[in-house]
Amino acid sequence: MLLISVDIMNGKVVRLLHGNPDSQKIYSDNPLSVAEYWAGMGYGLHIVDLDAAMGRGNNRDLIDKILKVDGFKEVSGGVRDAEQATNLLAKGASRVVIGTMAFTDCRFHFSLKGLPVAISIDVRGENVSIYGWQSTTSINFLHAMDELAGMGFDKFEITFVDMDGTRLGLNTGQAGLVPEGLRKNIILSGGLRLEDAETVYKMGFAGCIVGSDAYERMFKSVIR
Repeated sequence: MLLISVDIMNGKVVRLLHGNPDSQKIYSDNPLSVAEYWAGMGYGLHIVDLDAAMGRGNNRDLIDKILKVDGFKEVSGGVRDAEQATNLLAKGASRVVIGTMAFTDCRFHFSLKGLPVAISIDVRGENVSIYGWQSTTSINFLHAMDELAGMGFDKFEITFVDMDGTRLGLNTGQAGLVPEGLRKNIILSGGLRLEDAETVYKMGFAGCIVGSDAYERMFKSVIR
């Protein structure tokens, strides 16, 4: 599965470097048109509400419109309770991605049981970052994945934060540390280029999310 990231901040489609909001590059002021563009090319959509992730508002109305676009759509960013997840699924999300909640709310396992969710493991260094990558825990990402798999979760998305937005390619070193038995249920992201998808599949992973590389090479309506 190859997904294109549609990152929304202040109602615009942006890309950030290492998740730093001060580094934003604006690609469009019409997220719905961008989503339709990628979906029309046959890609799945990884929709991120950056404002919600960072606790500074949200873009829910825009995302509700995007969820009416045909094709696979998953939503990430600031989903902090089961009610939000359920509402997004009811509005058309194929899957909801949970990050911070998985590491700050001990009740989340029970509230999300049975829902089509993936757990986002955002890696800075070797540890898990939360709250829109603004805070890094002391939890090793491999240990976190092992614990969550033991709770019954079987779908994960690993983002290598130190690579995100760089277009430097797959972090094969850290990706190679992931147990082979878990890889078939894991999507990778963070600095990936479109051509890295082949390597991702060869390593046994389920797929990848591409952001900056897709926009720089295939999307022309950049607002400067």
